Amino acid sequence: MNISTLLNVLPVVGPVIAKAPEFVALYQAAASLLNDPDQATAKEALADIQVDNDEGHARLQAKLAAVAAADD
Repeated sequence: MNISTLLNVLPVVGPVIAKAPEFVALYQAAASLLNDPDQATAKEALADIQVDNDEGHARLQAKLAAVAAADD
């Protein structure tokens, strides 16, 4: 296992799947096989893609609120 292989899977699974407990467990198991600096990078990359999901959800909620306000 190398860091490139692990990081390249993140864009494929996307932010929603990257938050699934089953995926996180597999990802962390794979990351544990890396050296310490690469483990830190892998952890940061997973957190980054998970934040993308939170930010995307916040943007969607803002759009939904704007539409609801316009409908009133």
